[in-house]
Amino acid sequence: MYVRHAAFDMAKPQPRKPEQTFAACAFLKRRQHIRRELHRPRLFEKIRCLAIGIPAEGLLAGLVQLVYNGGDATLSWFGRLAAESDWRHVMVAGGVAALLAALLVRLAVPDDRGVPPSAGQQRAATPAVRELFVAGRVRLTLTLALLCGLNFFAFQSFNGWLSTFLRETHHLSADAVGRYVTAVHLGSMLGAVVWGVLADRYGRRFNAYAFMAAAVFILLYLWIPAPSALLAAVGFAYGFCFVASGIWGPYFTELYPAHLHATAASIFNWGRVVSFFGALLSGTIADALGLTVAMRVGAVVFLVAAILWRTLPETLHTGGEARA
Repeated sequence: MYVRHAAFDMAKPQPRKPEQTFAACAFLKRRQHIRRELHRPRLFEKIRCLAIGIPAEGLLAGLVQLVYNGGDATLSWFGRLAAESDWRHVMVAGGVAALLAALLVRLAVPDDRGVPPSAGQQRAATPAVRELFVAGRVRLTLTLALLCGLNFFAFQSFNGWLSTFLRETHHLSADAVGRYVTAVHLGSMLGAVVWGVLADRYGRRFNAYAFMAAAVFILLYLWIPAPSALLAAVGFAYGFCFVASGIWGPYFTELYPAHLHATAASIFNWGRVVSFFGALLSGTIADALGLTVAMRVGAVVFLVAAILWRTLPETLHTGGEARA
């Protein structure tokens, strides 16, 4: 997960002056005969802008997130075939894939320590976590950690119980459960790219609205009977929305100086500490009040996380410089 949120930083284009960025995009428009406004580029334009050095970090993070959720969708789809006979096959498949991914990262991903620092910036020799807590950054760092914790807790409260809910509440077969869960992950694959593009267009905080929508879709999902196409559609919509956090990689690093980018990206995983205790709390709620109530808590937590996200600084229209 750390690699997933730090990978974009190695590919992040070097900052350019506003006039250089404008000229480059205008050149692309002339060549491609695009009759759209400069601040509303299409997907292939943003990919080409990224290639020549124009910032499109949200899109890049979305593409990385798409591959991640694609793995989830693949495992859910093919896992349904093995779940009835031996669910351990699914676990083994996931473990083997993780080992192969680690090997691929080691062999194919370049070492970002060889990337020269941006113009006018100095790379610290040994960046330390304590630099995230110097005067002026304490509140920001703690808020980001809390935001990540709420995200993981909300995810655990709903996604963690999803297959159990479908199996025990709706009494669906393993094959049907796999199909409904796959629908959620397919929505996440599409949402990863769309919210990445939207974050590049409207700002990093704009994606907080996706968390609000995810809260609504959770409540709808728990209300719709199964089996039904509507349940799959709502699951797809939920997956499309909750994945908006995929842009936190670039967003977190933009809030700190360049030499702290990788360290700032690691804040995402700090939230797993909250998630650990959140899983215990969610299980307690499920035992005491029922599975549906525990999953509704996820909707409440997504809403709280969205509100907290909106209180954070915006970085997109200010050149992505540190706010702290």
